[in-house]
Amino acid sequence: MDRNLQTGEKDGAHNWIDTLSPALRERVHGLMGTRQYHRGELVYRAGEPGNEIYQVIEGTTRIYTLTTDGRELLYELMPPGACFGESSLIDAQPRPHMAQAVTDVKLRVLELADFQALWRESPELSHAVALVLCRRTRRLYEIYEGVSLAALSRRMARRLCVLADSIGEDRDDGVHFQIRLTQEDIGSLVAGSRQSVNKILKQWQCDGLINLAYGSLVIRQLATLEQLANTGE
Repeated sequence: MDRNLQTGEKDGAHNWIDTLSPALRERVHGLMGTRQYHRGELVYRAGEPGNEIYQVIEGTTRIYTLTTDGRELLYELMPPGACFGESSLIDAQPRPHMAQAVTDVKLRVLELADFQALWRESPELSHAVALVLCRRTRRLYEIYEGVSLAALSRRMARRLCVLADSIGEDRDDGVHFQIRLTQEDIGSLVAGSRQSVNKILKQWQCDGLINLAYGSLVIRQLATLEQLANTGE
């Protein structure tokens, strides 16, 4: 899918490896092994030491955490190309969240020692990683600023459009998602309550923008959702 949304997030925003020069990218890929995870399998747990960086080759990985009362809070969905796990290798702190295969997943894996050597030797690589981490930080700022300053419907529209670009599939009846998105997932991604998210989704369904059926979400009018994402009107 090829979208051009002014949402502050672009397809591949988490993919710093493919932004490297061809020679350096080839070197990084040459140091990376591959690993496969089955659907539902954890890549790592919160609190574990961080000794690897990952890039998704196939499938989708979700980044999430658990609250003290056992609820799951979804931070991000990582489609093919996306890289994750960098922060613990930079600050030597335990993993701050969980990473889990949503589908069967194939990952590239870069070991800590190789990453540290590349980080010291290559300003290009450290700059590329820093840019990705800055994008993630800015997104968090926008989310929590938007709790009071932006309409929840606009945040939801922006996020769904980004997901449509990264894990959506165009069909005759609209854009389908390759994985199941619950109202709790959407609420976590936009810092909104389940009740508020449910109210907006039902209104969008009445307006014909989306369809909610059999536990799935289909975007019927992507152009209208993009307009809402860009203007909030």
